[in-house]
Amino acid sequence: MIIKLIATLYLFMSTFAFAEKIKLAVPKSTNHDLPILKALFPESMTIEQFELPFDKINKPHLILDKFDAIGTYAITDKDRMSASKLKDHASSTVLTWSNHIFSSKQKFEKISDLKDKRVYAFSGMMHVTKNKEFLEMVEHNKKKGLYTELANLSNLVELASLGRADAIILGMRAFLMNRDQLIDQGKMKPDQKMYLGALVPPKVETGFVFSDPKQRDAFEKALYNAKVQGVYYKVTEIKSKHPLIYGD
Repeated sequence: MIIKLIATLYLFMSTFAFAEKIKLAVPKSTNHDLPILKALFPESMTIEQFELPFDKINKPHLILDKFDAIGTYAITDKDRMSASKLKDHASSTVLTWSNHIFSSKQKFEKISDLKDKRVYAFSGMMHVTKNKEFLEMVEHNKKKGLYTELANLSNLVELASLGRADAIILGMRAFLMNRDQLIDQGKMKPDQKMYLGALVPPKVETGFVFSDPKQRDAFEKALYNAKVQGVYYKVTEIKSKHPLIYGD
């Protein structure tokens, strides 16, 4: 009887020992990805979310003592991530996406076509690309007050739909999810045509940096299992409730 009681108590304590609360800091512009990211964490980890400006997120070595995990762009970029200091803390790449030019007015075939146009992009875009053509456009447009970055991606898509932005730069998943939200709220018509323009390289990689390498290892195991079981591909699938009608 005593042995059974001890075993029960051990199982009870073990449950709480592994029910970790993870203080997760993420960029303000990644709310659309949070359900995906949370679904990939081990079930034993409960997420307490904090939103930070991009310039702090992408210097994880300076704030890692304040959080358990940091979701950041360019997880494999050693120059920007100081990865040599964090190699035992960084996860493998979790999500990868490409950014596109969207517009309700016209199709922009080249990034340089955006010069002298009112352009909006997601917060942090200037930090995740070293593309020369893009940076030249930004420098040119900023001098004329024609380039802005926003953390609220729903506002970004709405500006495009209303024609207040000549073009926006955003990933396809983020665009579709925020477009769905605007349509459901009656702020955007489902049959509104949008022009899909040029890609803005490079591809963006996201992942996590953990303060405790053991938590990183637990996440990597959960991520691996999610891929083996097919869960990863289901939650990361790019889809929309409302089919997108493209302009010619």
